[in-house]
Amino acid sequence: MKTFRTAAMLLLMGCLMSLTGCVQITGEMNPDKSAYHATQGFPITHPLHENVAIGKVEDFPGTSIFAIMGKTSPNLTEETAEEALAETLSSVDLLAPTDADDYSLDMKLVDSGEMGFAGWETSLNGIQRTTIIHYTLQSVHSDETPYSKSITTTGKSDGGGIAFYLVEREAAEDAMRKNLEQMISDLKLIE
Repeated sequence: MKTFRTAAMLLLMGCLMSLTGCVQITGEMNPDKSAYHATQGFPITHPLHENVAIGKVEDFPGTSIFAIMGKTSPNLTEETAEEALAETLSSVDLLAPTDADDYSLDMKLVDSGEMGFAGWETSLNGIQRTTIIHYTLQSVHSDETPYSKSITTTGKSDGGGIAFYLVEREAAEDAMRKNLEQMISDLKLIE
């Protein structure tokens, strides 16, 4: 009986040690914190005012707490990225009411800038994360593409946390928010 108990304990310890590092303290980016919230909307005379529908949202990988999945760095899913985009467009009065749109806006993640523990930065002295997203604004009624651009932004987190991925999440949310803000600034110039 004592041999069985010792063997079982050794097996249990071996299993636990083999799983060390497989589960991380991480979390998906918050779409509300990732969205750009404008203080002022587009004027009613702007051609995009309440006239933009959300098109394709692509290549946002999401987050997994299991390191073995390779997606432990905080990222939006395609659904939560669409939420952040909808909040942003709504805050500047661009989001079209249902079936009343002349334009469609696509958003594609080019590079999330995720680092994970392989990066050179630490959560104690702050983290920077650079994100590249490509936006395409297309006319629904013609082949016109008034806007097509890849935007690169860098988000920062001051750190101070021990959980690396939670500090990286703050930097990722900041990068996403700045990216959406730049896209909105660009769309204001369309006449």
